[in-house]
Formats: sequence, structure tokens, C-alpha cells
Amino acid sequence: MIVTRLERLARSNRDLLNTLAAITAKRAGFRLQHDTWADTTGPRTGVLCFLARTGEGTARAESRGVKLGRKPTLTHQQQLEAIKRLNAGRETQGEIARCYNASGRTISRLGTE
Repeated sequence: MIVTRLERLARSNRDLLNTLAAITAKRAGFRLQHDTWADTTGPRTGVLCFLARTGEGTARAESRGVKLGRKPTLTHQQQLEAIKRLNAGRETQGEIARCYNASGRTISRLGTE
């Protein structure tokens, strides 16, 4: 499979890695038309180089202060309030979660952070 731009193949790194895994599982190769670093038709170095570049890009983004992943459900202040309410022991996790329009799992994780 030859692709002109990565954006044409996948919307995220995870999606791209899953797609590349599916391609290689079918014993097919992948090549980015204008870049040699994303060529899996030869030795496995193409995949390794691709994964290294993905990791490097993630590291660069994190060093610039980009927060990866989902946004927190609760603000820092809400987390502190919820922890205080949990420690008081007068309310269940579910009751506290409903006050913040969050899941009980979100509240239960506060005690472990």
C-alpha cells in the first residue's frame, strides 16, 4: 500500500499503528510515497523507524507542555473538595460523583492519586 500523506490513512497515532498492524498481518507492505522512513516493504527497520519517530514526536510535544490524553473530568479544586468529602465519610462515592456530574470510578481514583 502506498500512501501520499499519513493524514489520508489515519486520524491518530493509535489508529495508524492499528492500521499498520493490520496491513502487516495480511503480509502486505506500507510505504509513504515521499518519505523513506515509513517503508515496511523491506527489512523491519521501516516499522521500527516509524515507531521511533512517533515516540520522538510524543516526547517533543510533552516537552513543549502539550498535555496528551483526555482532559480531566474534575478541576483541581473539585478534586480537592471531593477528596475532603470522601475522607469525611458522610457521603458515598456515588453521591459525590453525582454532585460533580462524574462517574463513581472518577471519584474512587482520587483516593489513589
